[in-house]
Amino acid sequence: MVECPLGGTSRLVTGLVFKTSRAAARVVAGGFDSHVPPLFDADCKDLRTAESWWQCMKRWLKAELHTHTREDPIDGRRIVLHSPKELIDAAAAQGFEVLSITNHNQLLFEEGISKYAHEKGILLLPGVEATLEGSHTLLYNFLDYDPSWITPAQVMAKKGPDQMVIAAHPFFPIRSALGRRFLAWRELFDAVEYNHFYTKRINFNLRAQNVARQWRLPLIGNSDVHFLEQLGCTDSLVYAEKETASVVDGIKRGSTRIVTSPLGASFTARVLFAVLRGNLRSSLRKFGALFPDSTWSGGRGATGPETGR
Repeated sequence: MVECPLGGTSRLVTGLVFKTSRAAARVVAGGFDSHVPPLFDADCKDLRTAESWWQCMKRWLKAELHTHTREDPIDGRRIVLHSPKELIDAAAAQGFEVLSITNHNQLLFEEGISKYAHEKGILLLPGVEATLEGSHTLLYNFLDYDPSWITPAQVMAKKGPDQMVIAAHPFFPIRSALGRRFLAWRELFDAVEYNHFYTKRINFNLRAQNVARQWRLPLIGNSDVHFLEQLGCTDSLVYAEKETASVVDGIKRGSTRIVTSPLGASFTARVLFAVLRGNLRSSLRKFGALFPDSTWSGGRGATGPETGR
C-alpha cells in the first residue's frame, strides 16, 4: 500500500496524541454542524493503532474528492500516469469509502468504473474540475456537465439541491486559483477545499480557512491527487450514508472533519520535480511533433502508459 510521507511523527486527534503507522496526521474541525455525533464510539477502548482508530469510526466516511487520472485532458499522460482502476485500488487499500475523479473539464463517470469502485467498497461521486473564467472549480453530481460551461452563471443555472460546488485551492499562488473571484462568486460555493500541498512553514490554505469560518462554509480536505503517493496526505471525514445524495447533503450541512498534516520537505520537492518533469516532457513531445526527424521526441519511453507497463 502506498502511503503519503508526511512531515511529522504523530497523529493528533482532538487534543490527544496517538502513535500510528502514518507519519503524522491530525483531525481538525472542517464543518459546523453541532448535531454531528462524536468521532468515536463510546465502546471503543483501544485507539493506539491506526487500524483500531478507523474501526472505531461511527458512520464517518473517509473521502477524497479531488483526484485525476491519465484520461485528464490537461494533465493526463503528461503528469498523471495512473488509470481509474489503479486509483480505485489504491483508495480501497487505504480504507477510503467515497472517491471522486475530477479530471479537468471532463466528467469521467462511466458505469464500468462506478461498478468497479462499488465492488471495492467505494462510492464513486460524479465530479469534474471545471475551468470557469480561467479558474478551477470542483463540481459534483452534475451529470449533464458540458465543457462549454465556462462561467459561474452557467453552473448556477444547472445547480440544484443534489449538486455541489467546492472552491479548489482558492488562494494558492497559481494562475488557476480563484483568488478574488472566490469572494465575488460567494453564492456559488457550498464548501472550501483545504489542499494537501502545504508545509509547516508555508500554508496557502490559511486564508481559505479564515474565509470559510467567516462565511460558515465547510472545509473539505483533499489531496488533489496527480500521483498515487499523494493519496491520503489530506482527506475528509463525512458523516453520511454511503450514497451520493447523503454525502452531498452531509457536506453542505457541515458534517465534516479534515484529516491532515504538513508535507515533509523531501516529498514536497519530489512532487514539484515530477510536475516540472511532466511539463518538460510535454514540451519535448510538442517539439518532436513539429520536427519529426528530431531525436527530442519527448516520448515516455519504457515508463509511459503507452507501453502498458
